[in-house]
Amino acid sequence: AATVVVVPLSRAIGITPVLGFLAAGFLLGPNSPIGLPAFSNTEADLELGDFGILFLLFAEGLNLSPQRVKQLGQFGKLGVAQLLASMALLFAALLVAGPYVVNFFAANTFLHMDDNVVQLFNSPSEAFCIAAAGALSSSAFVLPILKEKKWDDKPEGIAALA
Repeated sequence: AATVVVVPLSRAIGITPVLGFLAAGFLLGPNSPIGLPAFSNTEADLELGDFGILFLLFAEGLNLSPQRVKQLGQFGKLGVAQLLASMALLFAALLVAGPYVVNFFAANTFLHMDDNVVQLFNSPSEAFCIAAAGALSSSAFVLPILKEKKWDDKPEGIAALA
């Protein structure tokens, strides 16, 4: 049901539907910052979220043939460098600026900040986990954009995905 609303709205705004689904989950989830908790059974939400991640990885895996993996392997060093640089940048941003940004939004906006969210930015290990997840999840955003622009078979597109 969400697909009927999220996909056309995402295309009208000009963003990838993956980002639209993340925004919808953020706004409708149990810790909704604007008071729209459409789903309050957190155990069921976690199970549905696990299925969503499973389906996303399955869909991305369908696009990776052995030939495609070999093409991506040509840019392996570039991919590792980009992954490590992204993780380091996100980690530093979360650890240094994260507490200030969260406290600013909690104090100056209508957004409700759960205490657990605020605590996420005070721990280096949790900031590292968030940074690693953010760096690794970039392919979920890049792949649809590459396909939309028909860059997925060009060397530049292969390098970007690697």
